[in-house]
Amino acid sequence: MTDDWGATLLRARERLLTGGRIEEIEGPSAEILASWRRSSDDGVDANELTTSYVENVNLASRLARAASSVVDGVAQDVAGSPVSAILADSRGRVLLRRSGDGDFERRLDSVLLAPGFSYAEHHVGTNGIGSALEDRGAYAVRGHEHFSEPLQDFACFGAPVRDPFSHRFVGVLDITTWAACANPALAALVRQAVAVVEARLVALRGQGERMLLDEYLGASRRSGSAVLAISDSVWMSTPEVARVIGAVEHGDTWTMVRDALGRSDAAETPLTMSDGRETMLRLRAVRRGNELVGALAFPSGTTPRPPARRRPVAGMLPRFAASTPAVLDAARRVSRHCAQRDPLAVIGEPGVGKAALVEAALQLHAAGKMVVVRDAVRNAGPDDLDRLITDVGAALRAGSPVMVKHGERLTANALDRLCAEVRAVTDAGWLALTVCVAEGDPITPELGTTGVPTVLVPPLRERIEDLPAIVAALLARQPGTRSVAVTEQLMTRLQHERWPGNVAEINDLLAEMLRATDLHKLDISDLPARFGRGLRRRLTPMEWLERGAIVRSLRAGEGRKDVAATSLGISRASIYRKIRLFEITPDEYI
Repeated sequence: MTDDWGATLLRARERLLTGGRIEEIEGPSAEILASWRRSSDDGVDANELTTSYVENVNLASRLARAASSVVDGVAQDVAGSPVSAILADSRGRVLLRRSGDGDFERRLDSVLLAPGFSYAEHHVGTNGIGSALEDRGAYAVRGHEHFSEPLQDFACFGAPVRDPFSHRFVGVLDITTWAACANPALAALVRQAVAVVEARLVALRGQGERMLLDEYLGASRRSGSAVLAISDSVWMSTPEVARVIGAVEHGDTWTMVRDALGRSDAAETPLTMSDGRETMLRLRAVRRGNELVGALAFPSGTTPRPPARRRPVAGMLPRFAASTPAVLDAARRVSRHCAQRDPLAVIGEPGVGKAALVEAALQLHAAGKMVVVRDAVRNAGPDDLDRLITDVGAALRAGSPVMVKHGERLTANALDRLCAEVRAVTDAGWLALTVCVAEGDPITPELGTTGVPTVLVPPLRERIEDLPAIVAALLARQPGTRSVAVTEQLMTRLQHERWPGNVAEINDLLAEMLRATDLHKLDISDLPARFGRGLRRRLTPMEWLERGAIVRSLRAGEGRKDVAATSLGISRASIYRKIRLFEITPDEYI
């Protein structure tokens, strides 16, 4: 890299950091500019390195096993040279590093380019590891092309590693050297090394698949024809299994099987087919060392096909849009308990749709019956508690379903009395409790002593892919006659939110936006001011305080950013970055 070119890059980077429009910046390639923009939008510190660290990286993964000898081989080829071969996983976390020079390796330690540290682009800015993952292709970053100043002494050449079977990107192989030693031949070397790693992935995966095939053939001979072999890329079954389970989604079934097994070698899990029938799968793990390469599943028959008026679980939720396996499993379990009139506690954070899920099950299994809804109150007087239990018992005896909301407010004694009332009534109504829990607390201690089955409804942030269907269902239920949709840009913005209030918070937001406009399509511009206008995220309360301090300093300094930066004790580059990050406009301070 020539001195003139380096100076051009420095000027371009300074212009970006001081508020210049990305379209007007000249010098860097389009790929580098795009990465700079992402780095700036992510709030990456251009002057200091801050990244995450995990103490124990997974060196037993298929990627690490396939790449370790390749990384060692590259290091041997460049022995004595300031060159390092680095392997990172699909999140940009460094797994392996081998260097040809001890002094150069110590210099890499100083910039945290070491096992356990993340070099994802949103942590450290433009670099050969994180940017290769973002662009899903080979990436070369030399000297001043790095967004972060501490990395500008280096050049890095990264290429993503793709699993040949699943076609997913599983990691990155990177070669790093001094910027002054950058040579295009290193880009060719890293691509050749990636090809070898991917070939070794095929060999390793092939061994796992052969193990699964051997287990399948042996099991089918021992236990007859009802056996299924499954992994993320394999589905082998006998005709009998195909007849029993019918058509199911391979990917969803493997996810369910893998989650059911966890670290165990055996488990059972129910499987709901596309036509609404249900079977229990007895699972046996097939492992290669500690790695789960697949499983054998033995179906134990099916339940009768539901009456024609009943719909499959996945389609019975007009008020509870679901597609993720965890939510579909929760819906299936609630539906089963409702059909069998087993008491049930539906647990989840406020606003996840616990009552909506119970109501959806009742629409399927108890259509036309009056649902009695009661709200439990913690520390209620004895008369109030007696009245609640009496009312629940009377409704159950009359054959009515009963939903008691806020079951977390009941004491252990109250829950015991309520469950005793349920057990005294047979072949009558159905009792469902909804229980609110805080984040990270899946069950209340009082409920754990009753023996009532529980179903956990995941928070919205763990099933964000359901959001488009949820928004469509919520808009359809809003008062009024107009048909309303949302733009793709608004949906992208909503999917970046964490939604601590879950579906209820989304519903309140949509109602607020609809009251403020008479249009038939909601856009980002319709979001309330507290969300900001950006595509990234809503500001936190602390960020709002920081934003306000910057605006006040700009006003006091009559719009001079250097004066405002000095009064706040931050650098000029930092205040320009924060002005862009917080979308502060001149109208606010001039």
